[in-house]
Amino acid sequence: MYSVVLGIMGRTEEAQYSAHWPGTILLFALVIRQRRTT
Repeated sequence: MYSVVLGIMGRTEEAQYSAHWPGTILLFALVIRQRRTT
């Protein structure tokens, strides 16, 4: 998700790097937690 935002902003190099970073998993966990509370 973070890589997609960077891609839209025009930072393709950073987007490709962040795609390998496990930050997407952390973001995914946050989404699941928010869906649980609702």
